[in-house]
Amino acid sequence: LDSDDVALPNWLERLAVAADAVQPQLLFSGYHYSSQDGTCVKLPEVGGGIFQGLRTHWLAGSFAVRREAYLAVGGYDANLGFSENTELGIRLSDMAVRRNWRTTCVDEPLMIRNVCVRKPSRGYDAKQLHASRYIVEQYASLFGRLPRDRYHYLSIAGVNAVRCPQA
Repeated sequence: LDSDDVALPNWLERLAVAADAVQPQLLFSGYHYSSQDGTCVKLPEVGGGIFQGLRTHWLAGSFAVRREAYLAVGGYDANLGFSENTELGIRLSDMAVRRNWRTTCVDEPLMIRNVCVRKPSRGYDAKQLHASRYIVEQYASLFGRLPRDRYHYLSIAGVNAVRCPQA
């Protein structure tokens, strides 16, 4: 979980029950999205092109990965300080499709994602810029087939480049 998020009391129990019942390589759950505008429930959704059409959420605390699957894709990229879950999700989604891994979802919220309004920070923006550039470069062949997804990450990079003119 991220430091501002909260696990609901049954979080680990519900994940464990689903993992034992189905023996998936990847397991996803819903979450409460809490912001200044209120709270809503987000359930796993069919992911776009880069997520290979799997029903996922790559939000910290809303997914679990079997150790062997995590190790098969090389774990987290230690060079990323932002979008590390997304980047890991791209690799896990690709491997899940290629190896026909079992995935499952718990269709209920098991955590609360607290979205607070953050003050602009060049350090944060620089990390986001680095991550979006990295993802576009690292997955160039994948984005060659998915121009809409490529443009999405390029727009993130562009916004953060404006915020960090020295980058």
